[in-house]
Amino acid sequence: FTNGGDADTKVVSDVWALDCTIPCEASEDLTLYYADGSEGRVDDFHPRQKSLEVGAEFEFAPNGGRSSDGVMPYFNLSFSGRSGLIIAIGWTGQWKALIGRDQNSQLTLRAGMKHTHLKLHPGESIRTPSILLLPYSGDRQTGQNTLRRFLLKEILPKPGDRPLQLPIAASGATIGFSSVTESNQVAAIRNLADKKLPVDTWWMDAGWSLGGFPMGMGNPDPDPKRFAHGLRPVADEAHSTGLKFLLWFEPERVMPGTWLRENHPEWLLAPSNLPPPLEYQKDWRLLDLGNPEALDWVKTKVSHDISDYGVDIYRHDFNMHPLYYWRTEEEGDREGIHEIKYIQGLYEYFDFLSNEHPGLLLDNCASGGRRLDFEMMKRSVPLWRSDYCWDPIGGQSITFALSNWLPMHVL
Repeated sequence: FTNGGDADTKVVSDVWALDCTIPCEASEDLTLYYADGSEGRVDDFHPRQKSLEVGAEFEFAPNGGRSSDGVMPYFNLSFSGRSGLIIAIGWTGQWKALIGRDQNSQLTLRAGMKHTHLKLHPGESIRTPSILLLPYSGDRQTGQNTLRRFLLKEILPKPGDRPLQLPIAASGATIGFSSVTESNQVAAIRNLADKKLPVDTWWMDAGWSLGGFPMGMGNPDPDPKRFAHGLRPVADEAHSTGLKFLLWFEPERVMPGTWLRENHPEWLLAPSNLPPPLEYQKDWRLLDLGNPEALDWVKTKVSHDISDYGVDIYRHDFNMHPLYYWRTEEEGDREGIHEIKYIQGLYEYFDFLSNEHPGLLLDNCASGGRRLDFEMMKRSVPLWRSDYCWDPIGGQSITFALSNWLPMHVL
């Protein structure tokens, strides 16, 4: 939507990016296949199905503003096992889907942002969720294959215009979070090289910034005591042994007492109406990617760091429930605008990094697999699909379940 006039528009509300009916015989056996999302559980991505009887309607929405937190934004409607329709929602925020069968047996499909009630100012433009519809002939598994092939061919990124190859990575298993230093990372890389294991990437995860993890989120630079020369010596050591260098970032979360909190409070969103299980987040802040100044700063800063540190694989984490931050202090006729501007900024951020660093592979973690919509899959791949990661049986279950929907993902 764009307001090309010189005055505010009227309020636009309840915008459905998908709103259609499909004729269906009353004798048709309709089955809806879908999956749980990620919640850091042994049953993450659990396969689900519902029978779509006449008069039935089912509503789906993720938890807290991340697109695959609790439920996946992908659905497969099977028509008596003979044909079907894949439905996917491309929105890395709080989407909503209603899938039903009315009293006339027509299939009803609606999907979009869960809540919009806003006017547009003169010259203002916004986008809405993308929708993917893929019809197929055959049984349910034919539909799943159709989706995976489409994602692989048309959606997933191709860094450097080459077929996507995911890393086989190693890290310091007993050296993590705030205990990482230049010396122990370099020593671990040398030890790995001596073992001659079949890996191609050194994975350096959270904890390298001043303040460590998680309290250092909002301090954008390495801890000078632990990394007196920055992070380049770690990357150089990895490169000298033939390894790529993967580095973790979490630019969206800002903790109390950090550089961003003290120097740019005007860029930050505070939470409101947190449910009791999330009240521990009340002192956290969200870097507002819908704020042009904040977005320009983080794009420039992280792009510079990628070059300066010698990063080959950019790992992007996001351990927050942004919905409660987006809805803070929104005016009654601008409800949903924070989320829309934020998601537009998020996509601009990822696109900027890809354009500035053409061979860079971008990861998408979000507490492990909680932003797996196809708009994010255009820009990144999930190298850490669930925070349930230590149990091999659970890992096999998650591999089986998620592979129904996505062609590439890694633990």
